[in-house]
Amino acid sequence: MMLCIGCYNSLLESHLADEVECGLKQTQGEHRVNYQSRFLTSKVIASAALLVCSIASNTFAASTSFEAQAADERTKPVGQVNIGSAPVAAVAAAPKSGKEVFDGVCTACHTAGVMNAPKFGDKASWEPRIAKGEETLVKNAIKGLNAMPPKGGNPNLSDDEIKATVEYMLSSVK
Repeated sequence: MMLCIGCYNSLLESHLADEVECGLKQTQGEHRVNYQSRFLTSKVIASAALLVCSIASNTFAASTSFEAQAADERTKPVGQVNIGSAPVAAVAAAPKSGKEVFDGVCTACHTAGVMNAPKFGDKASWEPRIAKGEETLVKNAIKGLNAMPPKGGNPNLSDDEIKATVEYMLSSVK
């Protein structure tokens, strides 16, 4: 049975299809046109709703993308390291004096006697080491001994700088 929109609404209200008569006194063909029109209207409404949802989601995605770009902008690093493609000419630094090396590296342990390191200026703690000879002291300072790391923990120091530092430290106990 085909119903027009008015009859269809009446059917929904009464729940009894047999008791519904078309108040518009429409023919069966007119009922069919009205039914198809109602079906078409629901398709249009559904399509419009889908279009609105699609636009809303694209707007949301665009705003989310914008927010992500803004966050990236706020949290980007303040600087960048550019190593470039051309090699940088090495600038030969002047060798450091024994005092400079001691003050920058060795003082951490040899001023306080950390881990049994002989204290700077303490003749009693240096005497057994001096007895082994200056050459042995320099070799041990370069290669490391016991708790002392090689070159006092600074591998950038040259052997000559280590030798000058040992001589400086020994001069404090002579």
